[in-house]
Amino acid sequence: MNKKTFNLFKKLILNNNKPLQIDDMSAFFHVGVRTLYNYWDEICDYLIKLDLRTPFSFDGKEFKCQIDETMKQYLIASLRTMSFYEYKLSGFERQAVMSVIFLVSGAPIKSSSFNDILCVSQNTITNDLKEVKKLFDSYHIHFHENKYQGFIIECPETIRRNLLLKIFDGQNIIQDYFIDTPANPCVSYICNYMKIEKYRRLIESIVKGVEEKLCMHMTDYNFYKVVTILLIITSRNQAGFPILSKEEYASGTKSYDQLTLFTECIFYELNSLLNTTAAESLYFMNRMQHYNLVSEKPSNTYNEVLFSLVIKEFLTTVSGYYQYDLLGDTSLAEYLNSHISACYNRLKKNIIIENPYLSEMKKKYEQDFLFLKDHIYILENALHISFNDGEIAYILMHILATLEKDRNSMDSPNTVVICHGGIATSNYLSTQLLRHFKLNIVAACSIHNAKNIIDAHSIDLIISTLPISGFHIPTVVVDAMLMEEDIHNLREKLSLIQKRYANQSHALPDTPNAHSLQSLRSMLSMERIVLDKEVLDWKEAIISAGELLLWDKLISVNYLHTMIDLIVKYGAYIVIAPHIALAHAAPSDGAKDSGVSVVRLKYPVEFGKEKLDPVKIVVACAFLDTTENANLLLKLMRSLLKPNFLSIASAAKTPQEILDYFE
Repeated sequence: MNKKTFNLFKKLILNNNKPLQIDDMSAFFHVGVRTLYNYWDEICDYLIKLDLRTPFSFDGKEFKCQIDETMKQYLIASLRTMSFYEYKLSGFERQAVMSVIFLVSGAPIKSSSFNDILCVSQNTITNDLKEVKKLFDSYHIHFHENKYQGFIIECPETIRRNLLLKIFDGQNIIQDYFIDTPANPCVSYICNYMKIEKYRRLIESIVKGVEEKLCMHMTDYNFYKVVTILLIITSRNQAGFPILSKEEYASGTKSYDQLTLFTECIFYELNSLLNTTAAESLYFMNRMQHYNLVSEKPSNTYNEVLFSLVIKEFLTTVSGYYQYDLLGDTSLAEYLNSHISACYNRLKKNIIIENPYLSEMKKKYEQDFLFLKDHIYILENALHISFNDGEIAYILMHILATLEKDRNSMDSPNTVVICHGGIATSNYLSTQLLRHFKLNIVAACSIHNAKNIIDAHSIDLIISTLPISGFHIPTVVVDAMLMEEDIHNLREKLSLIQKRYANQSHALPDTPNAHSLQSLRSMLSMERIVLDKEVLDWKEAIISAGELLLWDKLISVNYLHTMIDLIVKYGAYIVIAPHIALAHAAPSDGAKDSGVSVVRLKYPVEFGKEKLDPVKIVVACAFLDTTENANLLLKLMRSLLKPNFLSIASAAKTPQEILDYFE
């Protein structure tokens, strides 16, 4: 069988006894129905050899498989041991195998060596070598034949590695070998030749540890992409082919805070076990930057403050729609902050990702999606980016997850939800599960983080979007969108598990009382409200409002300068509503105490914010870095956004009238 036949058979085995529709498979494999009939014939021939035809059937519309867990493991084992004799390599796969052998080997290779490996004619080998040479030429790799020794390639070590990574991408090795196991014989051969398994557990452990240390949230694909780069670095070093010179790079490496920190942590752990050169860490950073695998953190504290403030304002609006306090769930703000920060960095680099669940989200939650789309401007206007429908759907997944999180978890089995697609998908699947079942979801995580979580908790049930092994815990494989058949299978499994909980209960922790917050009114004074101030431009307007805080020793001179510098650097982000600007900096920039000032300009000035200019009211604020003050800052922003504030502030005849507004 070929690659597509192999993958069809694998899907049939791993699909949890669900039928596969022929139209769906035709679209998935990009082949016609007649070709799928041929694939089925090959699968039948293979099953006949195993004397296992009975559990499988195909009626022209659906492929079906009814097997128990023992039979499934037997078939998976047979796929893992399939040889090149049973598996038909395509020309592209043969050329990939040959290229890897050339790139990894440090010695000349004769063309006859490939006859035994690939089991094809010399004529086929000759034609494949021509294609390999074209590939090498495109990478400026010198490829020539020595009459006595065989074929030789000459190129810098970095070029070898970059092409190896390219081959991994082209063969989809990361998905097949690390996530969608078992891998086909071509992928298995390449990984075995490169001794991937020898260092795999070590590298996975290092990356997982750094991911936890830095509180990162990597998808399974990105996690294993990082692992793959490190495996290539490690195997090449251990084989005696390190990178020694920084000049070997084809392109320079631009340092980002998060990427630099991630690299330093990785190589600190790696160097404690293996010897690597300084140039290796630079190569790693180069590849990480090339694949955009680690999102850089905003380089200035301003971004962190702005992101937090804008997200809270957005959640306040959404809370009104759902009549539910979304701000009360700190994990939602954390997830959204992480997601929107990553989205911000992607969009600034014109990197667009697709949301595979967009159409289902639009259909299933039409009104919710439209509401979010109508109010996404709160984020867009402040961050100067545009969210596409896929990104909006991911945000909706996070929100729906929180809305379901407060369901009672008493008398419920401890459950881990595993999904390779990312945090949003995992959380969304969790919400669907909680709509139908009484579960105590301990965590929603990726596959590579599952073991740590399961080891740390008493888990009764695993729900996964992909088949997994190695855990002696009841497991149910479901679709991320939770189909009716998934619900049926889960109900059967839960009926067995929940018998153990018939006489048990798990008390929920008491909800802490809310802390009383200091009022906004106490942050203001008559002396810090100035009416009809004349200024020349926006800088003077900021200085006028900031000096009122400076004179009362609430801020330092540096804080005042930073408020101006941030606008120069990032634009008029502080213009939050028509004719209203809220000037601020980070607490670490020189906030000595908390306070607010208000300046009404006699002649409005332009800040450079289209549709919201000119600014008439400038509010400056300083807040210390505490949860209470963060809530006050949000409260201040809400107060300024109310329609009556502008009219009251514009018409006020005395500072007292503005002071009274904040009572």
